[in-house]
Amino acid sequence: MDIIRYKLFADIVDTGSFTKSGKNPGYTQPSVSHILKALEDEIGFALFVRTKQGATLPR
Repeated sequence: MDIIRYKLFADIVDTGSFTKSGKNPGYTQPSVSHILKALEDEIGFALFVRTKQGATLPR
């Protein structure tokens, strides 16, 4: 499970989209959000700024 979280993180950085990143491994957008939320909870801070236009890394 851990490697999946890191692969999803890297793919979201590349695509800027939780939905697009989840399609290749067969996850829905809510599943991707849940997986990334668990990773964020584990490390203690938000990894992405989420907007209607997509997800970006915080500045």
